[in-house]
Amino acid sequence: MRSSPKVIGNSFSGHTKSGISASNSSRGLIEDNFFEKNEQGIGILQQYPDLVRNNRFIGNRVGLYCYQSQNSPKVEGNFFQDNEYALVNFSFSFPQVLNNRFVGNKTAVQNDQFGSAQVERNLFKDNETAIYSNRKSNPKISKNSFFGNKLALFIDYSSYPEVKENNFEKTGEGARLGIYQSADWEKRSGSKQLVMKNAQARGSKNSMLGQAPTEFVDVVDLSGNWWGEKTEILKGAGDDKNLSFFYDRHDKPLVTYEGFGPGRYLLDKISFQPVLTEPVTDAGPVL
Repeated sequence: MRSSPKVIGNSFSGHTKSGISASNSSRGLIEDNFFEKNEQGIGILQQYPDLVRNNRFIGNRVGLYCYQSQNSPKVEGNFFQDNEYALVNFSFSFPQVLNNRFVGNKTAVQNDQFGSAQVERNLFKDNETAIYSNRKSNPKISKNSFFGNKLALFIDYSSYPEVKENNFEKTGEGARLGIYQSADWEKRSGSKQLVMKNAQARGSKNSMLGQAPTEFVDVVDLSGNWWGEKTEILKGAGDDKNLSFFYDRHDKPLVTYEGFGPGRYLLDKISFQPVLTEPVTDAGPVL
């Protein structure tokens, strides 16, 4: 309720709900804290116009959770390791995520239901999934260093992230499209009315639902990135070639949706050309 404490230098361990819960127009610096083995380290509901800086999140189910936080908080210089979900941006949450390190998490950054963070100059290392974008989430992902992740990018349900000037090295799979990533379905059937109907049924009063995107292309653009040891292969391949490094329309051309009629829809495709032939020199955290 509009509280503004400074939370600095504390240890939060073993909490069954949240170490810190902030809502109702609260604010305040959260810095140099340690969050270990909590159900949720920090839970932020609605706007939080302040910094979450230089904290450590180790072994939590969820490290930092943002719900309808819009363009807040600023998440900078934190270390996330061995969390099930390191950072979740849900329902119109698009915080700045700068200079953080995500190491060994099951999912490092999850964007869901219009969660579109600005993800810039971070390190993603040895995560099962580095960045997950679902249900019309369009994060801006630039100048990050991805190293040793099992899956770098998962993209589903009409999400179109902006992915430019990143370094991807020792990556198991570069990008995978889920079965609901289909502009063809959006054009022929559409989800906006469905989303609005479900929101009304829940009694949601979120005024931002009217801002949901209505135009979709059938291409997920991953051009302008450096792909490490895969660069030579990608450089000589066209977007029309089926590469095991990417999963898209070439692997599953047509999809059907139970409960949405008998239609068959084209899955989107991944475009990766042109690739950068040299690594981005200023990618990764500025320490």
